[in-house]
Amino acid sequence: MDDNTDHRKRSKAPNEPIQSRFEWKPTESPCTAIVEAVAASTGRDSADLPSLYATVDPDALTAVLIDKPDRSESAVRVSFEYAGVDVTVDSRGGGVVDSKAARRE
Repeated sequence: MDDNTDHRKRSKAPNEPIQSRFEWKPTESPCTAIVEAVAASTGRDSADLPSLYATVDPDALTAVLIDKPDRSESAVRVSFEYAGVDVTVDSRGGGVVDSKAARRE
């Protein structure tokens, strides 16, 4: 991950979502970026997170995001829940981890 990871926007209200944005490069696995972003967002070690495979097929996710013929065309966006947070990732290399403050406690 790089400096573009884990830019949190904290809300003042306790039940407002907490968002962490992350980026991934086409030369890296979006699945690795997702796991690392969720770990950073939740304050957990990535080894302590459940297997991503239990939530989504990593090979299919990678195929949808990376094997797109032209990344400049409209982005493909995939959203799912993983490790108690909502994850959205797109084929242009961006992603968001979105959680409720109550989930983080």
